Amino acid sequence: MPYKIVMVRNDPNYGKRRHKGLAAVHVLRSYLERHSALASELQVEIVELNSCWPQATELDTRWILSFEPDAVGLSCYCWNIGMQAGIASMLRRARPGIAIIAGGPEVSFDAEAFMAANPAVDYVVRGEGEVTFTELVDHLVSGKGRPAAIRSLNWRNGGTTCANPDRPLIEDLDTIPSPILDQRVDLFATDGEVMIETVRGCVYHCSFCLHNKGQTGMRVFSWPRVEAEVRALCEHPAVNVIWFADPTFDYDEARALRILRLIEEANAGQGVAFELRAEMLTPALIAQLARLNVVDVGIGLQSINPIALSNVRRASNLESFRRNVSMLAEALKDVGTRIDLDVIYGLPGDCYAGYMDTIDFALDLGGHVYYQPLRLLKGTNLAQRAETFGLEAAPSPPHNLERSLTFPHEDMIRAHHLNAGLDFLQCESMVVQEAIRELRDMARQASQKCSMATACEIVGRGLWASEARNLFRVANASPDDIPVHWRISELATLLTGGRLDNILPIGPRHDLATRLRASMSLSDGCAPSSSGYFHAAL
Repeated sequence: MPYKIVMVRNDPNYGKRRHKGLAAVHVLRSYLERHSALASELQVEIVELNSCWPQATELDTRWILSFEPDAVGLSCYCWNIGMQAGIASMLRRARPGIAIIAGGPEVSFDAEAFMAANPAVDYVVRGEGEVTFTELVDHLVSGKGRPAAIRSLNWRNGGTTCANPDRPLIEDLDTIPSPILDQRVDLFATDGEVMIETVRGCVYHCSFCLHNKGQTGMRVFSWPRVEAEVRALCEHPAVNVIWFADPTFDYDEARALRILRLIEEANAGQGVAFELRAEMLTPALIAQLARLNVVDVGIGLQSINPIALSNVRRASNLESFRRNVSMLAEALKDVGTRIDLDVIYGLPGDCYAGYMDTIDFALDLGGHVYYQPLRLLKGTNLAQRAETFGLEAAPSPPHNLERSLTFPHEDMIRAHHLNAGLDFLQCESMVVQEAIRELRDMARQASQKCSMATACEIVGRGLWASEARNLFRVANASPDDIPVHWRISELATLLTGGRLDNILPIGPRHDLATRLRASMSLSDGCAPSSSGYFHAAL
C-alpha cells in the first residue's frame, strides 16, 4: 500500500491574484517526488480550498479524509490560518493516527506557540520547506532516523515540543524541480492564471515585508531554467496570464529585458503581469513592456511621507516615481493595462493627513489605488520593533494595525471612510466616477479647497453615518462583489438625504442624484470606464 499524503492549499479564490495554476504546494510535491529516497512508495494529492469560504471547513475536512491520507500538509498564511487550524483539529478527531504537518510564514516564526495552541498539529516545517518536508516524509514512511536530526523542524516528543536548529537556505535553486517542466500541474484544469518565480529573496529590506527574511541577498534560478519555463507557459494553450511572483521584477535591467524579449519571441500576445519598482524602470524596459500584452502591473508606493518611509527602511524618489509611472502609463495606454499603486496606511510615523496626501498623489498619476492597512506580519523586523513605534495590531491574523502613536483609532475610522469613497471612485463605471468628481467640484465651490481624497472621505463619511457599512472594506484584498447599480443607488440616496447638508449645496446634489437614477435605466448606465482598467488622471 502506498503512503498517502494530502497537501492542502487554501487561498482566496476571487478576483486578481488567484494564480490557481501554481503554488508552494506544487513546488513541494515536485521536490518530494524527485528527491525522496522513498518516492516510489508515495501517493501525493493536492487539495485546493477557498479561504473566502471559512464556513466550509467541515466539508473541506471530509473531502481531505476521502483520500484516506496517512499524512496531511497544511500551507499556512495569515489569510487562512484559522481555517487550516480548524481543519487540523477536525482531522485529529476523525483520524487520531494521522500525521498533521503545518508550514508557511504564519507558523514559521512562532512555531512553539502555534503548536501549544494547536495540539492537533504534530510537526511544523519552518521557513523554506522543500528539504525539511522531504526528510520528514522519508522518516514517517520508513520509521527510520530521528526527528531530532531534521533541521528547521518543530515536533512533539511525548508531552513536550522540540525545536531543531535552522537549515541553511537552498544555494542552488535549480535543484528544485519545476512543476511546469515536469508537467506536475494540469494547466488545462486551472483558470489560466499561472504564477512563476524566477528569484527568491529581495534586494530591498523593507521592515514590513517577509521577502528578505533570513536572507542576505537575492538568489536566482538559472537562465536555462527560466527560459524553459517561460517558453513552456507561452506555448501552452491553456495559459492566459503569466504572473511573475518576483518581488521586484525590474531590479536587474539586463535580466528583465532578456525575459521580456523572450516572451515577445515566444508569444507576443501572451498575457503577463509583474511587480515593479517604479524608480528602477528605464526607457528600455518601458519600451519593451509596451511591446507585450501586459494585463496588470503592481507598483509599490506605500506612502509619500518621508518619515514613514524612513521608519520602514524604504527609500523612495518621488520625482523619479512620478516620471516613470507616467511614462509607463503612456506607453501602455493602448493595451488597457491595470496599474495598481500599492499603498499602506498606518505605517509608523504616518498620520491620516499623510495617507490623504498619498492617495491624492496616486490618483493624480491615474493609478488604481490598491490600499492595505499596515499588517504586523510574524517574523518581520517591524513586528519586532512594534513597541518602539507604539504600533498595536490585532493578535489574530492577518494582524491589521488597530492604532499607533500617530494614527489613533479615530483616524483609522476616517481611513475606512476614505477607502469606501475610493472604492466608489474606482468601480468600473464612468457614471459613478464622474459623480464623485462633481462632488469634489461642489465642495471646492463651497470651501475653495477639496482634493479627490477629501471627496472620497465625504462619500464614505456619509455612508458610514447612514449605517451602510456593508459597503466598507478594510483592504482592497477583501472580496468586492457589489454591483455597480447598487453603488449608483446608494450614492443617489446619500445625495438626497440630509447627511451632507452642512458640506455640499442641496440643489446641485439633488440634480446629480436625479441624473444618477436616470442612468440606471440606460443601457450604458453601468458600463465600464472607457479607459479600461487604467483611470484617467483626476
